[in-house]
Amino acid sequence: MKVCVVSVLLLVLSVFPLRALPSDLLGVWENSSRFIEFSNENGLRIALKTYFGFVYEMRPWVSCTVSSETPASFFTLMIRWPLEKKVSSIPVVRIDDSLYLDFMIRLDGGAKGSTDIDGVWLQAGNATGFLLYPPESRDTVFVRVFSGDRFWRIRYWKTDARKKDVAARFTSNDGTEREVPKFLEISGDLYTCVTGTGTILRNYEQGRVTRSDTGLRFNPDSWVYAETDSLYRSDIPYRLTSAGDVLALGKPSYTKSSIVDLSAEIEAHNKKRRPLRKPLFDFMKLDFYWDEIERIRNNGRRN
Repeated sequence: MKVCVVSVLLLVLSVFPLRALPSDLLGVWENSSRFIEFSNENGLRIALKTYFGFVYEMRPWVSCTVSSETPASFFTLMIRWPLEKKVSSIPVVRIDDSLYLDFMIRLDGGAKGSTDIDGVWLQAGNATGFLLYPPESRDTVFVRVFSGDRFWRIRYWKTDARKKDVAARFTSNDGTEREVPKFLEISGDLYTCVTGTGTILRNYEQGRVTRSDTGLRFNPDSWVYAETDSLYRSDIPYRLTSAGDVLALGKPSYTKSSIVDLSAEIEAHNKKRRPLRKPLFDFMKLDFYWDEIERIRNNGRRN
């Protein structure tokens, strides 16, 4: 399996030559737990927001280049972590001022506009995050199919099978036979949705989907996967690229930061004095009624 992954990675690098980081990625990005900064001169560095954000911890720069991908907003970062011989690949996509690690690409590659989600969407991001070491890729990913007010959600899992260009078929509730790829390859990891040599998809989730200003509301006909209940309790935000060729569900992994000089920001932030913690109990003005206490004491002595 390791030989296969390395071979696929080398093939990707030969087909999609490495190049400098694009201007769309340069600069500082952040979320609630860390900053990441991209620079063509230095590569990538991470700063952690530790102690509930009271202290920022800067980490050294690491080598980072990018391979050309399609669509234009989709990049595969090639990162060499310290003491690691293997180069890690992390797929990312930029939509407006947001950076996503969990996103999908339209199967036919066609651009249908920024509001139309009908079609088959293949998962294209499988990294768990920007960490201080090579991140593990996701063990399972999902392919989604949208048609009108209906959706289908299909689980894919890692496999060591040999990839073949075959389709997995299923019949939707209206009697239409639909197809999705049986195999899905993301950054050298191969996933499948059907075991063995089969091509009939039997285990998938389907239901109704409605669209609103707050996101997509999924109402499955039945719960097929364990996390469905918690996943669909509220509307799920979604973003499409302007061309309509990339779709991201949920909140972005990182947003563009207004910080220009990250080193200066961290130095200034760590010099700040933190306010004292609020006491567990508020101040109370106590009245002990000393006359009554003295009377009780005196009664005790006489007895």
